[in-house]
Amino acid sequence: MSDREYFQFLAYRWDVTRAQEIAADLPVYRMAVEPWFGWLPAVRIDEDYIDRVDLDRPLIVVKIKEADGALLIIDGWHRIARAQRDSVSHLPVTVLNEEQEWEVRIFGGSKKSRSRSGQRSSAARRPRVSGAQGPRRAAPPTRRGRRRRKR
Repeated sequence: MSDREYFQFLAYRWDVTRAQEIAADLPVYRMAVEPWFGWLPAVRIDEDYIDRVDLDRPLIVVKIKEADGALLIIDGWHRIARAQRDSVSHLPVTVLNEEQEWEVRIFGGSKKSRSRSGQRSSAARRPRVSGAQGPRRAAPPTRRGRRRRKR
């Protein structure tokens, strides 16, 4: 099994390990985190892990080009949960610009995951999220096909 960390939200997936490598050379800011508290129900959180997180470690936020540069946290949701629990209003954050976000995005939006042969990779068909990252997976979509005629 890979030791890389990934974050998946809806139909998007990012390589958090690569994002951390890029973020190591970027400036750290402080960000109000209360607006993000409402997103916590959409993200899988390991309640036992919350006590062990380091609130001094910067969140990693990306700017998503297809969403007009909207921000999304791809690393740090357990820190957000702890901040909510402990009434912490600001946390350190590093922001990846749109080009850096594209570099760490595995698939989603206009970026498709392809193997060398041009076929969609198994990761694109069935994403797997390691650890407690990413939202709970929704029910699988229904299969498209021919409808049965009523007799």
